[in-house]
Amino acid sequence: MTKEQIQQWIDEGYHVVKDGKPVRVEGDIWEYLDQLDEEDMTVHVLTELAKLSDEELAQLGSVVN
Repeated sequence: MTKEQIQQWIDEGYHVVKDGKPVRVEGDIWEYLDQLDEEDMTVHVLTELAKLSDEELAQLGSVVN
C-alpha cells in the first residue's frame, strides 16, 4: 500500500480500509470504529494512514494488504 493509493481512496470517498479493502462509512467514523471488536486490528482510518511514512506503511503492509 502506498501513500498515493491511500490518497486515491480518500479522494474517491472511502474512509477506512478493512481486511485490505477500502470501505465508505455512513455517519461518524469513530462511532463506526467503536462498534467494532476491539481485537480487530484489520481496520485502519485512511486519513491516519496518510500521515504515516512510507516505512511505517511498509510495516503495516502485511496487515492492510
